[in-house]
Amino acid sequence: MITTRSVQASTTTDSPAKFSLYLRVREIAQLGKELEKVMLLDDLEREAWMKENAHFVDEVLENMLYDSGEVLLQEDVYDEEVLSLSEDLLMTMNDALSRLNTMMVSRKKQRSS
Repeated sequence: MITTRSVQASTTTDSPAKFSLYLRVREIAQLGKELEKVMLLDDLEREAWMKENAHFVDEVLENMLYDSGEVLLQEDVYDEEVLSLSEDLLMTMNDALSRLNTMMVSRKKQRSS
């Protein structure tokens, strides 16, 4: 289960990086929730989903890593809020990647059976 702290983007700051971090955390958490739903499908449905969405998954992963790195590099001053959002981003990315890894390992095992 995705466990991100409930961090609100600060309204007292005009830091675009903080808002971008906040959005990335929310986007990746949503991706993780969708992957969780896919993991609950039966084997044939999950395999069909993976075939249909392989290009999409590759694109999302590439964009997720690139965009997140860009956001982290934007901020010059790392205050407590930026560090907290950065930590949330990394934890959320880890959760989403773990789900994808589980799905891929499961798919590989099915093919070898």
